[in-house]
Amino acid sequence: MISIKVKLVNIGNLKRICLSKSSLKKYSITDKVELVLEHDYIAIKYTTEPRKNCEEAFLEMRKDGDDNMLIGSILEAENMDKKWVHLM
Repeated sequence: MISIKVKLVNIGNLKRICLSKSSLKKYSITDKVELVLEHDYIAIKYTTEPRKNCEEAFLEMRKDGDDNMLIGSILEAENMDKKWVHLM
């Protein structure tokens, strides 16, 4: 683990931490971070948006015909004759 000391910058009633451009680039930090508040320290974690651009990806899948269901519905006719047992 690398530890870096930085100064707090006063801006009105706030104090801010300035991080170098190279550090922001290294961890792909653009505009949001997560603060992890522990008993004796605060950690800054970069955040990702895992579902960012999903809509475009789904549209691309649809265009390529790659949006078929992988598992059939449990309500299909072949499953209707099964008896369900409640275990509680």
